[in-house]
Amino acid sequence: MQYPTQDFMDRNENSPVSIHLKKETQLKLLDLSASLGRIQNDLIEEAVENYCDCQAWQFLEIQEGIRDAEAGYLFSTEEVIAQLELKRADRMQTD
Repeated sequence: MQYPTQDFMDRNENSPVSIHLKKETQLKLLDLSASLGRIQNDLIEEAVENYCDCQAWQFLEIQEGIRDAEAGYLFSTEEVIAQLELKRADRMQTD
């Protein structure tokens, strides 16, 4: 995924970002930072990175699902239930 500021980011390994947090969130971050022995910046960077990765993955999966639906790759409720029952029966036999 290409971002509008990619050229800028390519020239700078890290760049400052300013955010506003609720006081309660700031206190949680401070406590977590102290408990883990990690600086707050690292925790924030990791959290933002994880959030972006998760949202990007979710967006791509949704787009794939929409394409599949538009192409007619759909299953009826009965087909889904039948597949789930088969999987459950297989699991019961192996247990």
